[in-house]
Amino acid sequence: MQDDPTTFLGGSFLAVIIYALLVLALLLVLVIMVVMLHFSGVVLPLSLMWATKIGHREKGRKILMAWLACCSHNP
Repeated sequence: MQDDPTTFLGGSFLAVIIYALLVLALLLVLVIMVVMLHFSGVVLPLSLMWATKIGHREKGRKILMAWLACCSHNP
């Protein structure tokens, strides 16, 4: 019996489906990163204001750290 990969039924079809799913996952991750950066960039001035107030200091620091982590992340 020969184990020729070209004779397997659906091998290339399955590879195309997996490749398409990988590209879709990459696009989804990139869209999530863009939305996260946009919304956290909108909230950045608010978080800087919260970081200066004593009662909201922890919340302001968390938002600021999330923004910095997204900016320094490699896509």
